[in-house]
Amino acid sequence: MAETVRLIPRSRTFFCGDQNFYDPKVGGPQLLERFHQQGVLTNGDTMAYGGGLFIEEYKGHRVVQHTGAWGGFVSSFYRLPDLKKSFVSLSNYRATGSMARIYAIMDGLLPESVPTQGKSTEAKPYKPKRKSFLKYTGLFEVNGEPHKRF
Repeated sequence: MAETVRLIPRSRTFFCGDQNFYDPKVGGPQLLERFHQQGVLTNGDTMAYGGGLFIEEYKGHRVVQHTGAWGGFVSSFYRLPDLKKSFVSLSNYRATGSMARIYAIMDGLLPESVPTQGKSTEAKPYKPKRKSFLKYTGLFEVNGEPHKRF
């Protein structure tokens, strides 16, 4: 009989785990290297999946991520290592972790590129205003299914 591993982390756990990717205290650099080692198929193609993490690229930035679900809860952990930015999504509604929503959030973390005349393009960090997120706060429910609230 197979058993499932259930982890119910807190925000501090995610923060500590995220920091460990930059300053590996748990497992050391060798373990982190194994996590990021992508699989290679017999035909030579490289898989996005590494040793427990998906390694992808989005708009020129490396993305390291892992998602999961158990017992009605969905979690997503996305890192943009070159920018040292990460975000976590925890929800009890599966559509919260849809790729369209995840990448829309990621767009807000990416710097805006500002072209300058005669000079190289520099990245300008995007700093969202707190009130821009207020429209997303509150108690929501699925139409016709009041038992599904998030």
